[in-house]
Amino acid sequence: AQPGANPDVRAMAPSKRRKTSAAPEPTSGNATQGVRTRRSASARGDLPDAPDADLEDEPEVLLCPITRSMFRDPVVLFDSGHTYERSAVLAHFRRNGGKDPLTRRALSSTKVMTNWAMRNVVQDWLDKHPGVTPDGWDSRELPEPSKDDGTRTFDDEGEDVGVLRTWRAMCPELQERWPEDEQPEDWEGVTMENGRVVKLALGGFGLTGAVPAEIGQLTSL
Repeated sequence: AQPGANPDVRAMAPSKRRKTSAAPEPTSGNATQGVRTRRSASARGDLPDAPDADLEDEPEVLLCPITRSMFRDPVVLFDSGHTYERSAVLAHFRRNGGKDPLTRRALSSTKVMTNWAMRNVVQDWLDKHPGVTPDGWDSRELPEPSKDDGTRTFDDEGEDVGVLRTWRAMCPELQERWPEDEQPEDWEGVTMENGRVVKLALGGFGLTGAVPAEIGQLTSL
């Protein structure tokens, strides 16, 4: 882990990867076809060189630092350049604000972009390991990338509202002051007219971290 890394992330020690293959096990009664794993092979006393006992672990470079599972929808942070699983890093932003999960450094933007190069490497690994389902996946298929880019803009609410919600997602102090289920025009310290932010009075909020680059879109301040 890098210096200053999030303790929660550091604690996620790599686990022994579980490999599965499409080879069915003998079934009885109303049991469905089983999925062979290295653990089940050992339990049955199979020979050590049995096919399922000799599968490679997923390469560390293909594992998300948060989930410790192989990337399925990898994204790169626009600000820091680090790659994470999309759903995991966006959930991190909602819980902890706009900080990099590994370095804990405040980000100037929570925007993420699909890491196409990483997707290609994952697909190549899958092609070279037919019949193997990565640990934590429900199938071998790579889904289409999500359209959620982490900016949390809300077109139906207006551009200025999207900027405020982006800032809230990045800043723990604003998350405490600005309830997510309230309209931004009702948030403390915010004055809006005709859907545009005309005044922000946040002097006593004790804000920390970087101001998002999107703040420049509030042209009516």
